[in-house]
Amino acid sequence: DSIIFNKDSLERGLFSSLYYRTYETTENSDSNNFSAQNKSSEILCNPLNIADMNKNDLVRNDYSRLAPNGTLPEGSVLKGNDILVGKCIIDENGIHYDDSLRSRDTDVGVVDKVFCTEKKSGNLCKVRIRSERFPEIGDKFGSRHGQKGTIGFILPKNDMPFTRDGLVPDIILNP
Repeated sequence: DSIIFNKDSLERGLFSSLYYRTYETTENSDSNNFSAQNKSSEILCNPLNIADMNKNDLVRNDYSRLAPNGTLPEGSVLKGNDILVGKCIIDENGIHYDDSLRSRDTDVGVVDKVFCTEKKSGNLCKVRIRSERFPEIGDKFGSRHGQKGTIGFILPKNDMPFTRDGLVPDIILNP
């Protein structure tokens, strides 16, 4: 069953929603003391501030938007595959390699909140991304009475039917 939506109603915010996705990463501070089993350590940082960083990582990635602590500031606009938290792995020779936390290719939105906490086992950093979503053709809707359907058309106001008084509906569905 197909549902017809008024385009003007959707532009005014009808059925728009916010979607949140959280990314998290930790550093392993227990490995700061090199041992026979563990020959590397991890730190949260901005890789641009590391002098002996692997040069291949610096060329491939854009760290310019990261704060000195290695996180993307709140309110930053996110495009797909952006670095959210800078993270470096230090091997036994003291060379730093990039292990930064990235967003998905399809994620777009705004950095809503950054949470960083200190723990005994290492720092924990979470980044929450907020994106606004609007209904589009193919989205499924249902009433509380179990009648469901998908959006088949999004029509402008002047193409929608109207009453004698000029009232234009927001949604047309087939009962």
